[in-house]
Amino acid sequence: MLIIRDEQKQVFQQESRRRFEVLLADFLREHYPAARRMAPELLSGFVHTQVSKAGPYGLVSRRGAALFVAAAWHLGDGFDLRLRGGKRPIFGRDTFPSEREAMLEDLLHELGAGVPAGEGAGR
Repeated sequence: MLIIRDEQKQVFQQESRRRFEVLLADFLREHYPAARRMAPELLSGFVHTQVSKAGPYGLVSRRGAALFVAAAWHLGDGFDLRLRGGKRPIFGRDTFPSEREAMLEDLLHELGAGVPAGEGAGR
C-alpha cells in the first residue's frame, strides 16, 4: 500500500499552485500587452502576490483566484481595498465568496477586460 505523508501532500499542493500561477501569467501575457513587456520574474511575483491576497476573501478556487488576479491587473494592486464600500461591496464582510466571483466577473466584463476561462481558471 502506498502511503503519502503530509510533507508529500504539501509538496504536491505547492507544485499545483505554481503550475496554476504559470497559467495565470500566460493568460495575462496573452490578453495584456503590458504583461508581455514585463520581466517574467516580476509578472510571476505579481501573480503569486495576488493569488495570496485572494485567499482571505474566500477566493480559493482556481476560478476565484483567477478573477482576482485579472481584476488586480486591470485595476491595480490594492483594488480590493477600494471596493469595500458602496452599493456593491465586492469585498464587504457580508459578501459570500461565490457572490464575489460573480461580481468580479461582471466588473471585468463592464471594464471590457479579459476574463479568465477554461481549465486555467478552474471552470
